[in-house]
Amino acid sequence: MMKPVYLIMAMLITSAPGLLDERIRLDESLIVPGSGAENIILGDTISEVRARKGTPEKTAQFNNDHELFRDIFGISSPAEVHYRKIFHYSIMGFMVFFSNDRVTAVAGLNTFRVTSDSASLQNGVDSFIFNYGNRDLTVLKKGSHALYLYRKQGIAVIDDGNNDTIDMYLVFPSAGTAQRGN
Repeated sequence: MMKPVYLIMAMLITSAPGLLDERIRLDESLIVPGSGAENIILGDTISEVRARKGTPEKTAQFNNDHELFRDIFGISSPAEVHYRKIFHYSIMGFMVFFSNDRVTAVAGLNTFRVTSDSASLQNGVDSFIFNYGNRDLTVLKKGSHALYLYRKQGIAVIDDGNNDTIDMYLVFPSAGTAQRGN
């Protein structure tokens, strides 16, 4: 009789927001939509990212705000994620976007990742959509490239070549969540 109580308590504890942040920091293979990935939490400062990940191989800095989906992917999106600086960790395969010296988004190229909702990126776009559903899904296409956007959850995946593979993922603040640092 006591075992179900322990299971329920374990589920409640592991789904608590603060604990998810800690799991992100400890497990680089974990993606938490709307919260973080690659051991980085949305809202982290530049110095926190450098302390955790080291010096990036490339850095880009801009004088004006840029919008992630419009300026990087060249598509109009209902999600607006602003940045003025990008750290590119090419060896580790991810990028970090900053506005006002705080993380606003993380983009990853390594598909050996799993979301907190148990969606493995290795299983492709169809499996990802099966896991997250069609509700709140926006598909943005440009040529043979498609971006599958879950604005309310704060995650998007990209399929270059329309071949059911996830080539990149993006984590950004979920809808209704103000970008920390703005």
